[in-house]
Amino acid sequence: QGYVTGQFGKNHLGDRDEHLPTMHGFDEFFGNLYHLNAEEEPEDEDYPKDPRFKERFGPRGVLHCWADGEGGQKIEDTGPLTRKRMETIDDEVTEQALRFIDEAHASDKPFFVWYNTTAMHFRTHVADKHKGKSGQGFYNDAMVAHDENIGRMLGKLDELGIAEDTIVMYSTDNGVHYNTWPDAGITPFRSEKNTNWEGGWRVPAFVRWPGQFKAGTVLNGIVAMQEWLPTFLAAAGVPDIKERLLEGYQAGDKHFNVHLDG
Repeated sequence: QGYVTGQFGKNHLGDRDEHLPTMHGFDEFFGNLYHLNAEEEPEDEDYPKDPRFKERFGPRGVLHCWADGEGGQKIEDTGPLTRKRMETIDDEVTEQALRFIDEAHASDKPFFVWYNTTAMHFRTHVADKHKGKSGQGFYNDAMVAHDENIGRMLGKLDELGIAEDTIVMYSTDNGVHYNTWPDAGITPFRSEKNTNWEGGWRVPAFVRWPGQFKAGTVLNGIVAMQEWLPTFLAAAGVPDIKERLLEGYQAGDKHFNVHLDG
């Protein structure tokens, strides 16, 4: 209770107004709603020219949304996510997330931030300032830019003196693609996304919580992403969350019968 909540970056859970994060528990959202290839298609020569087609089927722009506290929301369209904007959209997302953290801290409110950069999602568009930085091609140049933004996020927690009271979890949703340039990634494991080999499923996961987790600890057990929710809730002060989930869970007017066991 009492947390301010924000989601920043890619949200791929539906693009109707009722699907937006600010209708599902988040106070604020800034980000895009699709795979990047879908967002850049209107710039292709073979994209239908009839404006009615784009109006009905085209992607929405990058949205900035706020919950109104009464079951509704305010939505601002900041413009399309073009190929050019894709080069720096993660910088925009990071600025919004940092501003949100600053405001929460200034208001002395605990916060939850869900930060989803477009990197490293298909497609890869690299800003001139990062081209050649890795010496390993466009994909890894974009990884350098991504790493810089992660550093800015962690640095903000240090700057505000709240790192020891903030849990940071970093991971990704699936393994790499092999099949396109410059979007093909690197994995030490067999195969890629959309397969059942480790290359499709086994991904990095890092946790930083100074004073609670010893730096440099390596764990090789199997973890499902669903397990993070009850773990974070328990850490935030809901000690009986495991027992409550075993019985099903009531959130607002919805009852969930999928019993995450923590």
